[in-house]
Amino acid sequence: MATTRRSRAVWADLVAEVERSGGSVARTARRHDVNPRTLAWWRWTLRRAEPPTPAARLLPVVVASVAGAEPHLQHPLVEISFGGDVSLLVPIGSDVGYVAALVEAMRATC
Repeated sequence: MATTRRSRAVWADLVAEVERSGGSVARTARRHDVNPRTLAWWRWTLRRAEPPTPAARLLPVVVASVAGAEPHLQHPLVEISFGGDVSLLVPIGSDVGYVAALVEAMRATC
C-alpha cells in the first residue's frame, strides 16, 4: 500500500465513492491502494463533521369549521402558514411530494 500523504479533500472523495458504491470500504480501499482502516477512520471522521440532521418540529394545528363558506371551499383543506401573511391551502389527499415541493419553494422565498 502506498504511504503517500493525502489531503482531506482526497479522503472526502474516497469516502463519497464508498457511499456511492454501497458502503464497501474494503473494495474502495483496494481499488485506490489505501489502508481500509484509514479509509474507515476518515469515513467516521467526516460523518462526525457533518451538521446534524434537523429534528422534526411539531407545528400548531387549528381545526375550524367551514360552515357558510363558498361551495368550492367546503372540501377539507389544510392551511400551511409561513409566519404571518403567507399561507397555502392544500386539499386533504394531495400528493405529499407535490406539497413538500411547494413548501420548500415557499420557504426559500419567505
